[in-house]
Amino acid sequence: MTSFTLFQETFALLRRAPLIFGTLALAGQVIIGLFTFVILGSVTVTEEQMLAPNTGVIFVLFASLILPQVLSAVLHLAAWDVIKGNPLTISTYITTSIILLPQLVLLSIFAGLAVGLGFLLLIVPGFYVLGGVLVLIPTVVIGRAGWRSFGRAWELSAGKRWTLVGAVLLASAVTIAVGLVLGFIGGLFGLTLIAEVLAGALGIMITAALATVAYARLTEDVADVF
Repeated sequence: MTSFTLFQETFALLRRAPLIFGTLALAGQVIIGLFTFVILGSVTVTEEQMLAPNTGVIFVLFASLILPQVLSAVLHLAAWDVIKGNPLTISTYITTSIILLPQLVLLSIFAGLAVGLGFLLLIVPGFYVLGGVLVLIPTVVIGRAGWRSFGRAWELSAGKRWTLVGAVLLASAVTIAVGLVLGFIGGLFGLTLIAEVLAGALGIMITAALATVAYARLTEDVADVF
């Protein structure tokens, strides 16, 4: 398994069901965007409100943590079923994501803090930790490792973390390049918001596909799938 192999297999997976992945990612981004624009746009969260639970803070948490985690989990589950050749059941993905939401949110926050600390110390440790937690979400929603998912993801990535980082950098380069093109076109025609939604959908779709492919490679032989 090499970084370029993972990169190729990520897009091979996306090409197997482009309509499914594109629809899920775009619909999720539109929902998040509308929720943020319509609800948060009319809510002003003051310092006093931040100190006590209130509707505004709940809206902020919902838009910034809960909805993105549900969307990510749904995409990971869909990607796994595409890899395995199973029927796609969107309602089951949503139900599973909601059931596992506490683990998804808290473990993702912990992973984000770990990666952030690594980048604060030095760039290299940050990338190393990033490689170590790349398969965290699939470990939660596919592997069902529960609260042990962080440790399990770290175990699975042992000896492969720099390979995973390389794949992330390759995928990120594509995402950034396409995002810049979309941003230019959006700015040219006054469609900046649409361009941002499309870029966001592309980013989360590629990230979920890459993490799921990596998880498949680290847990079992799926050579015949690709």
